[in-house]
Amino acid sequence: MAAEAWTHGPTKPRHAKRKYEIPDVDISLSNISNVFDYVKVNPPIYVKNAHDLKKYDLRDVDVFIVDPGDPNILPMSSVMYELFNTRIPVLAPWDNWGFAWRGKHVTGWAKKLGYYSFVPMGFKDVKNVLQAIKGIKFIRSLNILYIGDIPSNSVNADTDPIRLYEKFGCTITRIPFQEYANEVENADKKEAKEIAEKWLSSFNMMDNTETKVGKYASIYVGIKKLMKKYEANALTVDCAYLPSIELVPCVTAAMIIDEGFPFGCEGDTNQLISGAMMMGVSGQAFLMGNLFENALHKDIENNQIVINHDVLPPSMACEGCKINFRDFHEKHKGSTLYADLRKEMVTIGGMDFDSSEMWISKGKVSWTEDTVHCRISIGFDVENAKRIAREAIGDHQVTVFGDYMDSIQMMCNFLGIKIRSI
Repeated sequence: MAAEAWTHGPTKPRHAKRKYEIPDVDISLSNISNVFDYVKVNPPIYVKNAHDLKKYDLRDVDVFIVDPGDPNILPMSSVMYELFNTRIPVLAPWDNWGFAWRGKHVTGWAKKLGYYSFVPMGFKDVKNVLQAIKGIKFIRSLNILYIGDIPSNSVNADTDPIRLYEKFGCTITRIPFQEYANEVENADKKEAKEIAEKWLSSFNMMDNTETKVGKYASIYVGIKKLMKKYEANALTVDCAYLPSIELVPCVTAAMIIDEGFPFGCEGDTNQLISGAMMMGVSGQAFLMGNLFENALHKDIENNQIVINHDVLPPSMACEGCKINFRDFHEKHKGSTLYADLRKEMVTIGGMDFDSSEMWISKGKVSWTEDTVHCRISIGFDVENAKRIAREAIGDHQVTVFGDYMDSIQMMCNFLGIKIRSI
């Protein structure tokens, strides 16, 4: 009956009409790489059961697009079981409009097996889910270099290497403060001089920092050498217990974030990972800081939240604004950057201490102020500041320009992290 009436029967008349509906942008799988340049679609493979999967090298796959056929076909259960257990996202195919008409079959398997999938229904959905997958790929590539003590001396953070690898696919390597200090002390003088000259020409030097800029450039050179030595592409430093203020890496942290390397202050791996998530989906630098430090009662009453810290990626400064190169907390030692931020929409969020839950919200930059301790404070207009005060989690929060709420939420769902949108 199925072969005669369904397969070889007449075409469904409204399906026939659907073929002539032309989208504004063709995002079919055959054309998707022309729309999103970070996407590559591999040739399709055909499998009848899980044993067939062993014939293919699937290690570099970041998402499986699966047409499961009839969801009641028994051999397909083994295929879906194997695919979902890779913890690589599994999605249903979509058409040139971005509509996954048979998506419920894949989400049905996901629910049965205890995983998450998503059914895109249009351009925006496809864009958001691909950004989420791009973000997952990014965090799974991280090898974090941790400088200092574990646990951190100033924040609660998840540094369990097994849990970090199991949940996020990232690895972590720890070195002591002394190795960092030695690397800075022995940094290549020529390289440090070149970096110092670049900073002198790029930044507005204040607090007599121009007299010691070579020393601070040595921090950059030393850290980059350590990252190369340990093959690290992410960094966190237990800053609070550094042996000297002259070793604070705030400027270097700002610079490497702009270079695409996530950074976590004070050994805060959760902030590093949440920042990497935002960096991964957006392709931009992120800013981190403490929520409601250097804040006033009137800020909350006016539905503004304040984030305050010492690491400002220069790319986030407003166009044409000068970037000040200043000392650390008015101690005439150390170095930080300050500039006004662009007054644009942002996504804000943070992760709890055991990396099991994340919060996110939208806002807009309202004002920026040099508050010395910590150097930069940013006021964000939000929908409900008091609710954020009640429900925000994590020691440090992160923010990135643009609205990436949907992509971050999908990313958390794929990773098994509870997500709350505030």
